[in-house]
Amino acid sequence: MANDVSINVSTISKRNVNYNIPTPDRSVCHIKYKSYVNYNNYNGKIQTLNECTTNRNSTIQQNMLCIYSNVDCLPNKIQELKSLIELSEKVPDIIALTEVKNKRKRNFDYTDKLKIDGYRLFHNDLLREGNRGIIVYVKQGLRCKRKLFLYSSFMEYILLEIETDHKVMHIATIYRSPNSSFENSLNMCSLIDHICTKPGYKLFLGDFNFPKIDWNHMESKKTSRTRKNEVHEPGSRTKFIDTLQKNKLKQHIINFPTRARGNATPHILDLIITKSNESFIEKIEFDAPLGKSDHSIIRVSCKVNPKISTEKESRTKLLDVVDLKVKNLISEKNRLWMEYIKTEDKYKKFKKFNEYKTARDAVCKEIN
Repeated sequence: MANDVSINVSTISKRNVNYNIPTPDRSVCHIKYKSYVNYNNYNGKIQTLNECTTNRNSTIQQNMLCIYSNVDCLPNKIQELKSLIELSEKVPDIIALTEVKNKRKRNFDYTDKLKIDGYRLFHNDLLREGNRGIIVYVKQGLRCKRKLFLYSSFMEYILLEIETDHKVMHIATIYRSPNSSFENSLNMCSLIDHICTKPGYKLFLGDFNFPKIDWNHMESKKTSRTRKNEVHEPGSRTKFIDTLQKNKLKQHIINFPTRARGNATPHILDLIITKSNESFIEKIEFDAPLGKSDHSIIRVSCKVNPKISTEKESRTKLLDVVDLKVKNLISEKNRLWMEYIKTEDKYKKFKKFNEYKTARDAVCKEIN
């Protein structure tokens, strides 16, 4: 099972490095999306016309792409998210995001502002006070149902059931606060137990905030000091490890930190978890964070073929102009993020972070 997943940390530096305008042959089709690019009088910009149609003679799509990130407030990053979708080589099928609410306006409903054309939006009650908020976008046409456990006391999750050509796939997006009580962690583990009793594929992704777990050996790290807000963490992470082992679950991100800022120690906080005997994950790739978040964007390519709805659907929309300058800036931001993450020397790391911040701020300024 060790070879189930290929985690490609060099992909970012290789992707989108060719800034020349591609040749006009663009007959790419991802079931619902056919992109036609107008190269006439582009003046540095590409106009993309998405003809969103579904081939109703076929109800199966080849493979599935899931994107996950902790975005630390989505409203001020929504335009960059739309640009990321437009610039993706493959249109994402699932986009799962945690901490979507503003820290200072937690009771404000953002759902109308955060809708993305071509996607269904699921959220975990953004009006409820006290949660940071989860949103999952599902590409229109995929057969998908929201599942709720009425007796679960754990609130920060969204569970979706996706129909595939072989069996259903359960995708659970989870957020556990670093200030969680031991009881809340127990409730999260109970939720995982319950999901594991359901037939079908299992994919857990989210920010679990367990920085002191050694994922190479699946064990809790020994520490000499415990911060005040970490008083419950040793018991919580031990229970979490026991839950994974009991349910024969495998955590796939082992050696690549998913959260980093400045010259502080990077950590693996965001996890991708499946059943140990399921080998549907083809590869995991990393992009620079969205906006000024400090969590990597994680791309999970799955060897499952989701079913497409048979309802008739046809619509044509002229998308926003995709600026070549934005594409170049995002590509440069991704490259600098990877250099920063892989730098070990503290002085050089701080310098690389400042270079990354400059590129990040340039993207934010150009898009917003």
